[in-house]
Amino acid sequence: MRRRRSLRRGSKGGFVIKIRVKFWGTRGSLPVSFTHDQLESAVVDALAKAGPGDVGSVEAARAFAGSGGLPRRYGGETTCVEFQNAGGGRVVVDFGSGAAVFGRAALGVDGPVSERGYTFLMSHMHWDHVQGFPFFPPAFIPGNKLRIGGGHGGETLKEALLGQFQSPYFPVPSEVLGSDLSFFDVKPDEPFEAEGFRITPHLLHHTGGSYGYRFEFDGASVVFASDAEHKPESIVAEYPYVDWAKGADALIFDAQYALADLVLHKEDWGHSSGLVAVDLAHLADVKRILLTHHDPAASDAKLDEMLNDTREYQAMLHEGGATALDIDAAYDGMVMEIA
Repeated sequence: MRRRRSLRRGSKGGFVIKIRVKFWGTRGSLPVSFTHDQLESAVVDALAKAGPGDVGSVEAARAFAGSGGLPRRYGGETTCVEFQNAGGGRVVVDFGSGAAVFGRAALGVDGPVSERGYTFLMSHMHWDHVQGFPFFPPAFIPGNKLRIGGGHGGETLKEALLGQFQSPYFPVPSEVLGSDLSFFDVKPDEPFEAEGFRITPHLLHHTGGSYGYRFEFDGASVVFASDAEHKPESIVAEYPYVDWAKGADALIFDAQYALADLVLHKEDWGHSSGLVAVDLAHLADVKRILLTHHDPAASDAKLDEMLNDTREYQAMLHEGGATALDIDAAYDGMVMEIA
């Protein structure tokens, strides 16, 4: 039987990792692939920056790539984010297509049957957040325990997830699932304990409602708030969202659209932008922003541009006296650690 993995580091490290977040899927609405044309473009861009010493050997090329020689690839899997704490607890948010990747990786860490089981929280049941469930390997293996909760109610979650197995949508019935499945309810703004975390759900403005989750452990906190739109008149200190996110070490934020697109073309589509994230982070005294739920139509270059626009907006506010913020865009495979 495998032991739980601990995030704690010894005295040589000088700190203790309290919360570790890994992004297994960061795309919104629809998974996207990496095409041959995109690969060719990435290689050409890298070679254009490389000098003779960067490509003379495998070792040199690897060092060049690791030092930023390659353009960032954001990835194409839809939402799945894993939260671990220093006590060995693990909670995963959403069964987007990234859950299939997480599930395969988890088998390598925990073995076919996980001693700690799997606890999932669902933001909502739109297709891009549930489509990975039929491809989550641990769900098929007898002996695994899957606990799945969310604000829409356990029965609704069960119907949405198992309903994907119905003909003609999937070739096998839900009866093939060998794991022990259970479903539970959570209530907006009512904290609960799970896997060592103190978790506070919050209902977000999105078609049909979406739930964000604030994770707290040993004084560290991370807020996951995907699939949410924020009306301009709501971005004030009295906005309940601000109180919910107050003082978090990091805010994982739905920034699917550039602000111009959001205002001119995509109002009431249920998503937001990085510039709105900056305004809310200042109101909530948040230290760090991770932008996610990227538009499936956006290229890596476009996502870089949107990230830079967000950073430039923050820099302008900082020059005017606003608090400094650490801003980045999440990508598939990215790891964030909170000490």
